[in-house]
Parts: sequence; C-alpha cells; structure tokens
Amino acid sequence: MAEQGTVNPWVVGSSPTSPAMTKQITDIIDNAIKQISGRQLVSSAEMTDLLLDIRLHLMINEELAKSETI
Repeated sequence: MAEQGTVNPWVVGSSPTSPAMTKQITDIIDNAIKQISGRQLVSSAEMTDLLLDIRLHLMINEELAKSETI
C-alpha cells in the first residue's frame, strides 16, 4: 500500500490526489456500496459504471492539476 502523499503509478496521471478529490471518490464508492450491499448479484454493467465514474473523477483532477501549473 502506498503511503499518503506518495505517487502511485497505477493512478491516472501519477500525481497525488487532492483531499477534496479523495473525498468525492470516497463518496462515490460509499454510495455504490449502500446501493449494492444487500444484493446477491451485481451486474457487470453496474460495476463498470462505478469504475468509470471513479476514473472520470481522477482524470478531471489530473486535468485541473495540469491547468493550475500552467
């Protein structure tokens, strides 16, 4: 597990996420867990949507970080 503040090469853009972005991503995951926690089966489409939402938020954060450094 990567230490807080370190760069994880598996994360889009390989830059540390901001606390606000981490909170948004955590909220997305928490909401998805609430929706699927009582179910026996979760469709692959639902899991794909969740992963794409997380990826989108990471990409937005990366673009915002790039624009702030210019």
